[in-house]
Amino acid sequence: MSWVVDQTPTMQWGLRVARELGWSPVVLEGGTSPWRRLPRRGEPWDSGLKSKFKSNLRNREKRIGALGEVEFTVARDTQDLRAAVRTFYDIEARGWKGEEGTAVTMQEGARKLFDGLLRGAPEQTWVPILSVGGKPVAAQFLRVWANTMFLLKTSFDPEYSAYSPGQLITARVIRYGIENGMEVLDFLGASMPWKTDWAPEERPNVQLVFCAPSPAGRYTYWTRFGFKNGVKKVPFAVPLVRRLRGLRRPR
Repeated sequence: MSWVVDQTPTMQWGLRVARELGWSPVVLEGGTSPWRRLPRRGEPWDSGLKSKFKSNLRNREKRIGALGEVEFTVARDTQDLRAAVRTFYDIEARGWKGEEGTAVTMQEGARKLFDGLLRGAPEQTWVPILSVGGKPVAAQFLRVWANTMFLLKTSFDPEYSAYSPGQLITARVIRYGIENGMEVLDFLGASMPWKTDWAPEERPNVQLVFCAPSPAGRYTYWTRFGFKNGVKKVPFAVPLVRRLRGLRRPR
């Protein structure tokens, strides 16, 4: 945790601003997430991937290409992004997510998050779209910072799931990223089988919580975090707490 706090500019900035405003910041361990270091331009884009996975990609490329012309585009300017995000929402709402009401466009909070990211920094947003025969079948929402692509979400039409459109668009995004000077694809979130196919590394994450300088915020801080953090600073407190917990365990 200390490594992240000391070396991440975003974490340093967040902690500094929180203290200046009188908020109580808390840094929590957040598990790990997968990310893939991209090959340099001129090197094989799929370097390090398993032969079977590369063979599956080629097979699915061939099969989906038999359905019609496959087109890949990446929206990056403001006007194109607006249309591309609508397509992203439309694809994500197809199938069971639309039926169960869990699609981004059907959840007010999630929709506000993606719309806010687009409005706040369109120059750092890429929305790739994969189409077959003129029909969009997969899309992604990427946040780009420095030389890293952050994959916030992938949506695909379940009608084409047999062709793994999510993996096919990811393959194109990696190649596109290399061509445009990107060095890392961060998958974000927890590790999943479709992410591990890309032979990623794992890196630790943290969660930064801010408690407002209000009665409710102070209550939340002290009941959830303050007492625990205070105990850690008292000599012999942690061993004592562990000892007491051990005594309560049934034998």
